Amino acid sequence: MDIVTSLFVLSATATVHGASFNPCPDSWYLHGRSCYGFVKDIKTDWIEAGAFCERFSSFLVEVDTKDENDFLRNHIGTNHDTYWLGATDAFSDGNWIWVGNQRPMTFLGWSPGEPANGAGAACLTLAGNLNHHWNDDYCDRKYGFICEKEIELAMGGGGLVG
Repeated sequence: MDIVTSLFVLSATATVHGASFNPCPDSWYLHGRSCYGFVKDIKTDWIEAGAFCERFSSFLVEVDTKDENDFLRNHIGTNHDTYWLGATDAFSDGNWIWVGNQRPMTFLGWSPGEPANGAGAACLTLAGNLNHHWNDDYCDRKYGFICEKEIELAMGGGGLVG
């Protein structure tokens, strides 16, 4: 285990006055090595959702594992809201990438039969009407969104509205 990982494990499991230490800003949720801000009360298009996250030194969530996807879906629960995620195929139809790191998706959480909306639907959602599985959607639609910041970046940030 390297020193960075050791420090992360120590800081994530430390207790302060009997309470667990959470390195995330107020109203953000810790999972793995990231903090997540769920914004459901502000509905906006995909571009503005990404800009909102950037104002909080974060990015639209990039889902790398089944564990992370399950965390997001479990946190949302049974509401039927739809949330923007940080992937697009706008650069090349059918070739989905995470915008923040420009990497292709390695884990896929598509709803059965998706993506199915064609070239115009170039942005990724956790779709409420599809039991919060992934769906390609039109980027100008108005939804809530999920911001993510890695733990190293999270410690100096402020809270998030929503």
